[in-house]
Amino acid sequence: MVKERIEFAFKKNRSLAKSDVHVASVNKGVVLLSGDAADIVEHLRAIETAYLVKGVRGFDAIVLTVRAGRACQRNQTPAGARD
Repeated sequence: MVKERIEFAFKKNRSLAKSDVHVASVNKGVVLLSGDAADIVEHLRAIETAYLVKGVRGFDAIVLTVRAGRACQRNQTPAGARD
């Protein structure tokens, strides 16, 4: 039942609905996520979305791969950096 709730929460979330992140298993509220996340934001959103589901107690392991080249696309100056 917890697995189905997490899968439903992923489908409701626009950024996770078409992702390759899925619930591999749930054992007594302990979740195993697997698949490929498009970027680190999608990776963290999947973890957070699953964690907020009633019945989730924690994560056994998170076997999510972040696809290369999309993690940091912003042109921002790091805090404390000077010209």
